[in-house]
Amino acid sequence: MRASHFFIFLLTISLIFNGCNNHPDKKPSRLSTTNTIVANNLDSFPVFVKLFKTDSIFQLTRIKFPLTKETLEENDGTGTPERVTTEINSKQWIYLSLKYDSTYSTRDIDAYTEKLILSIDTAHLLYLGVNNGINVEFIFSRTNNNWYLTRLIDLSD
Repeated sequence: MRASHFFIFLLTISLIFNGCNNHPDKKPSRLSTTNTIVANNLDSFPVFVKLFKTDSIFQLTRIKFPLTKETLEENDGTGTPERVTTEINSKQWIYLSLKYDSTYSTRDIDAYTEKLILSIDTAHLLYLGVNNGINVEFIFSRTNNNWYLTRLIDLSD
């Protein structure tokens, strides 16, 4: 019985060491690449977006300028809003604190929810109002394993 436990122990240690062994001439597997990205703390989207939301200097470095921004604006006094596209350069950018707490969805004034739609190379971070017209979407794209804000759509009324 003890011999079988020892064998399982050795097998486990062997698998661990073989899994961690990186040879320069061996191309890394997708799994090891993913682990490297997470270890770097900036290329995993959840880690990236947490820093993007709270660090003004980092935020500025992860926006593709000129940034395309879409908004709704009144059309010549007709009362019908239309989509207007503008470009924002780095000097015009004002830091946006995007901190979110789940209690924001139940507050009395300006309640909103946060929703994330994530794919391999694109992420949509949505802030949607609760019966109040807030409708903002941040679109992120991944380039060379780095995430960047590439478009901002504010259709709030």
